[in-house]
Amino acid sequence: MLLIIRQEEAGEILESHILTALGPKADQLILIGDHKQLRPKVSNYQLSVEKGEGYDLNRSLFERLVLKGFPHQTLTVQHRMRPEISALIRQLTYPDLIDGPKTKGRPDIRGFENGNLIFVSHKKQEDHNPQLGNQDGLTYKSSKQNTFEAEMVLKCVRYLGQQGYGTDKIVILTPYLGQLQLLREKLSEDNDPILSDLDSYDLIRAGYVHGCRKIVRWWGF
Repeated sequence: MLLIIRQEEAGEILESHILTALGPKADQLILIGDHKQLRPKVSNYQLSVEKGEGYDLNRSLFERLVLKGFPHQTLTVQHRMRPEISALIRQLTYPDLIDGPKTKGRPDIRGFENGNLIFVSHKKQEDHNPQLGNQDGLTYKSSKQNTFEAEMVLKCVRYLGQQGYGTDKIVILTPYLGQLQLLREKLSEDNDPILSDLDSYDLIRAGYVHGCRKIVRWWGF
């Protein structure tokens, strides 16, 4: 009897965690993920790939094998993003990405005249948020937040609601933990925002909240 270990989102798992899961009876390891997306999280920035000191603690086994030329298969068809969005990442990261049939011919977003993908430019400064930082700078770096953008997002949510979109049709994404908490506070004035498991964990770990509602976050193609 073969013992096969299958790991989803392998690009976000520390190499040490994968290796320690391989017992002496394991016959095959299957890694599924994307080495061009999020890396594993480490609390010490000095040991990360981004620091550039060569420690690369947050480089997953999955990414390391791909970079070393280990045989692997890559999916080239995406079935979720509108072509207007996939065109951006096709230029930046995935030049061979193909749009699946289900992504085409979707109705336009109601209430917007300038298309389904809109960029907004402004000169409002970010608010420095030191709550996520510590004195030695080895764990959490100071995050960022922008009150103007958070209020603009709240107005957009209200406007989309007027167009008939329920909250189950709206998802807000932000790369900054400080902005996530600010958005949560702003949106809580009108709604009860639901956070993903990972976002909830990060806010609790940073000391922002002691608990919050959760849903499972999905990523990928």
